[in-house]
Amino acid sequence: MVYHEISFREMTILNRIALVFISLLIFFLIGESCFRIFKGKEIYLHSITGLQGEGSQSTLFKPSTSWPLTSSKTGEFDVMVRINNYGFRGKDINLNKDPGQLRIFVVGDSFAFGVGTGEDETIPYLIEKQLLSQGYPVEVINAGQGNSSALTHYLHLRDIFLRFEPDLIMYLFDFSDLWDDWYAETHIVCDKNGKMLYVDPTVVNGKTDWWLWMAKHSEFSRWIHNKPVRTFQKIHVLGFKNYVQAKKNKERAKAAIVRLKDDESAEKQIEYDGYLFLRGKEKISLIEKNWQRSEKYLDMFFGLLRDRDIPFVLVDYPYGIHVGSDQWREGRQYWGFEPDKVYDASFAFGIVKEYAKKNGIPYIDTLDDFRKNNGRKLFFDLDGHLTPAGNEVLSQSLVNNPVFRELIDKVSVRRQ
Repeated sequence: MVYHEISFREMTILNRIALVFISLLIFFLIGESCFRIFKGKEIYLHSITGLQGEGSQSTLFKPSTSWPLTSSKTGEFDVMVRINNYGFRGKDINLNKDPGQLRIFVVGDSFAFGVGTGEDETIPYLIEKQLLSQGYPVEVINAGQGNSSALTHYLHLRDIFLRFEPDLIMYLFDFSDLWDDWYAETHIVCDKNGKMLYVDPTVVNGKTDWWLWMAKHSEFSRWIHNKPVRTFQKIHVLGFKNYVQAKKNKERAKAAIVRLKDDESAEKQIEYDGYLFLRGKEKISLIEKNWQRSEKYLDMFFGLLRDRDIPFVLVDYPYGIHVGSDQWREGRQYWGFEPDKVYDASFAFGIVKEYAKKNGIPYIDTLDDFRKNNGRKLFFDLDGHLTPAGNEVLSQSLVNNPVFRELIDKVSVRRQ
């Protein structure tokens, strides 16, 4: 029998390795504890994203819950969110419709959900209120979820919405959907036959990313990911010199990245530019390339509705930069848009409108109604979502639009 004696030097190395490991573990545990106890406000959208469950048991949010929704700008908004018994924002509902009742789903992202506004100030609530006052026996369900888009809307329609037998679907298209579709496609989970199941932020191109898994479940890891790691990633895209220059100019790195030319780190720009669709013709090649992705998932969404013979309408609404120089005043600069400027909306609206025309989809453009009401504060200054006044303008624009009136009357006749 041969014994291997561990030398003093080997013992020292092992002890040092163990000491480093234990020190890192203690550092991590202390950091995690501090972040859980003393962490600041989370970005509010973090709390309203993510599908609960899978397949036929899916819900947008955990049913029968509530939480506060507060702007990162003190005093801009502070509201309570109530999730109903089936995981939608709003009052409790029944799975089966009442006799003669028309059930309308308002599908969209955080604008449809109503970030910054109370339950009785959201777009779905206001649409229902106006239609009920006009004698329509409707129930309007808020199917909005932050950071959702055509891909996730399709999954939600397939796995959730159809169970409620909607009579009409209103799709509120958001110009951030290009980014959201890129993100969702990156994190999609499929079965062995290639069928899309759901979106998991810890999965990248079909494989679990353990660092992202840590960032999802650990407050300290999330901070490391969102701050130091993301900073180094931005430096890699911009270059150290450009990054330092941006900081000297008090400009966000993301805003500097969006100014890169199309041929400079083009694939990275969609990752950092949530508002690529709003950049106009200066980013035309990138927009057209990424629009093809969203167009594919829009086809799947509306195709499923056609297969089920469910009426639908596609709705476009503007951002503050399209409406007035004082709308979305602070936040626009945060994303690299110029202050005191009204941007041309024809390019972005034109792409969506042309898509609707090409595919025979009823379409509503609400831009003119917003511009007619520019004297009111329609968008939060920093946050950029619609204010209660903005939701009122959008809901009235929709309910009074001839395209919608024709649809709701046809649906009413079908239900009789």
